[in-house]
Amino acid sequence: MNGRQYCGDHRFLTHVSMMLFRDNLDMLWENICFVESLGVNSLKVNIVENLGEWKAYQDTHGIQREEAWEAYLNLIPKLLEKQPKLSIELGGFLRYDPVKGVLSGTYEKPCRSNQASHFLLCGSLNTALYINSDGRVSPCVTMLDSSGDFNRFNILKTPLQEILEEPDFSGVGRLTAEEYLQANETCRNCEYRYACLGGCRAKAALSGNGILGIDEEVCAFFKEGWKDRRDKRIASCKE
Repeated sequence: MNGRQYCGDHRFLTHVSMMLFRDNLDMLWENICFVESLGVNSLKVNIVENLGEWKAYQDTHGIQREEAWEAYLNLIPKLLEKQPKLSIELGGFLRYDPVKGVLSGTYEKPCRSNQASHFLLCGSLNTALYINSDGRVSPCVTMLDSSGDFNRFNILKTPLQEILEEPDFSGVGRLTAEEYLQANETCRNCEYRYACLGGCRAKAALSGNGILGIDEEVCAFFKEGWKDRRDKRIASCKE
């Protein structure tokens, strides 16, 4: 808390990430209020992934995405009524902005059919990278666990410049909506194809579907009616 105060005094923005699991799911709103009381500028919430050391606890302490989504739905009335003073991102399900209110989340892409040839599947992959403590380099942190394709890139063995010039590395950030739809026949005629675009590249690879595969979490968000439920909940709270 002293560190946050020090950052605020020196006009640094502060951001907090929170992982949801069985033991803290019911305390989501209380934790948001606590983070807000510290003067934090933004909060990002995600479900703990079944990765690394967490694998030993997933069966007893992990939660399903549907449980988190239900919690997010129940949070909408409180967000609109209490109007917290920090920005909040609840996975890709929805976002909250202190000025604009409740907004759609990152599950939804702002792509149009005439933009498919140049619309990037993930803007972050083209602007950032992750370097692990063992020297491995990946376009994003999740991809270290989701695909063996990037395990061969190691800054302790290969200069970073050479890694960034590797087509297999840099090409991931240039994948387009058109390339995705060409690779996935089942998605080409889906009514949600331009809003979804297969979801997260890392999540797709994590599930074994490959870099150009389907992120089944985002697919479920649209096809199982969660987007409609979210939008109806927002509308009903504003009436």
